[in-house]
Amino acid sequence: MQFIEGLDIGIWNFLQAIRQNRPVVDPAIAVLHWLDTPLVLLVLLALAVVVCINRHQVRSAVFLLAAFLGGGLLAWGMLELVGRERPMAVGIRHESATNLYCFPSEQALLATVTYLALAFVLADARPARRGLIVTLGLGVVLVLGVSRMFMGMCFPSDVVGAWLGGGAWVLFCRWAEQRLRPVGPAEPAELAKA
Repeated sequence: MQFIEGLDIGIWNFLQAIRQNRPVVDPAIAVLHWLDTPLVLLVLLALAVVVCINRHQVRSAVFLLAAFLGGGLLAWGMLELVGRERPMAVGIRHESATNLYCFPSEQALLATVTYLALAFVLADARPARRGLIVTLGLGVVLVLGVSRMFMGMCFPSDVVGAWLGGGAWVLFCRWAEQRLRPVGPAEPAELAKA
């Protein structure tokens, strides 16, 4: 445990030194931070669910909702269960902290489940570009997680825990969605394409 704490503090201090020495990083981080706020994630999710329902892709809509709601329960439950203080609570003040706990990083976990679930749904709609779409989704999740570390709101292990927990939850939801898919006739949207 001491090894992880030492690594956390070392990486965190390194990123904060970059941030202090290169103030140009802050505006970029602020834009990235906006992309993982709960409001933006909820709007993206709502739009995607509406599009899925309009296209009669109910399973995709349920998958998106299950991924997001389950990810939220996982994040909020783990925050209270683990109770690890965020960096500001051990000596660094940050104005926008709403919760003293940070493991796993709530916003990184919600961003992980949202952007990966959206990537899977988009990849289903564009099978020829499946690899590119999923890679872009993973890239967005990676960049947003690193931005959380740069902001000083989370230790690196908080973000890695969010990536692992969120990724595992999305993969479980995806597995369940595909296992529950009937072997018989296709969904109405798939029939309309034929």
